[in-house]
Amino acid sequence: MNNNEIWHRWEPIKADLNGNYYIDLVEQSHKGFRVLLEQEDTAQKIEILFTGLVLAYRGTEEGVRFHLFTLLSEEYGTEFYAQWTFFKVENSSYIKWVSGECYGVVDNLEPMHFVIMGLDLVLDIVASYEPQVTILPATAPKLGAETTDE
Repeated sequence: MNNNEIWHRWEPIKADLNGNYYIDLVEQSHKGFRVLLEQEDTAQKIEILFTGLVLAYRGTEEGVRFHLFTLLSEEYGTEFYAQWTFFKVENSSYIKWVSGECYGVVDNLEPMHFVIMGLDLVLDIVASYEPQVTILPATAPKLGAETTDE
């Protein structure tokens, strides 16, 4: 793997999170850093909320990350990530970059690298704590679904 990174499937809650998710929203505000996801087949919605400091994040169009997918396939096999969205990375090159940018000031916070591998977007997040993860009630129609006025 790149720079000896070690990838793990991250299971943030005890629930069936298999499948692919669209990243519907990435929002940073004074209330925290929030990501909303929608499962491709079931329209199950998930909220990931970081209520404290997020040290860094980046969103990259999935089609630009071919090198990442090649490395993951070679190291773990395609099935490792094909039907899974949530990952944590040890020995992360992204954390090393963040640390270098601030001359190591964040190192004592023991940052963690979370990856949300959405259908259209790969989202990398660096924080020093686990976020709150919630399955939301399916009250809204699936994005793109047609609605009719009666």
